[in-house]
Amino acid sequence: MNSPTLNPFPSHSGAGSPIGALVITALVLGIATAAGVLYLKWPKAAEESHASENPLAGIFSEARSDNSKDWDFYTAEIDNVIQELRTAKENYENKSKDLVATQLRLEAEKEDLARLRRDIVSMQTQLTQEIRTMTSSRPPASSPTNPKTP
Repeated sequence: MNSPTLNPFPSHSGAGSPIGALVITALVLGIATAAGVLYLKWPKAAEESHASENPLAGIFSEARSDNSKDWDFYTAEIDNVIQELRTAKENYENKSKDLVATQLRLEAEKEDLARLRRDIVSMQTQLTQEIRTMTSSRPPASSPTNPKTP
């Protein structure tokens, strides 16, 4: 038993208590730090529900500059390939526009040819009718090979 003293800070010879206090303090600080980092880094509930609707919306909604280098292995060859793809895309779009214009022109020419064919057929029928009316109104001609003998 310890005898009562007036010393408010008695000296203890136990070395285990300061080490235990350090361990407990380190655990508390580690847990608090982890909780703070997770609280600041994790998305909010509203952002999470919006991201669940369209997961790629956040990726494609932000504007990209032409020289954005979001990866570590960005090289001049990749830049050349990107430029070639862009020019190929532009060429494809131009050719598709030309193809649409050509198709429209061909359709117009088909309609024009069909109209011309109808006109030619109507002219042929008119000519045939006129030839028939001319031959029917003409008196029959006597043939010179069969002379009439009295």
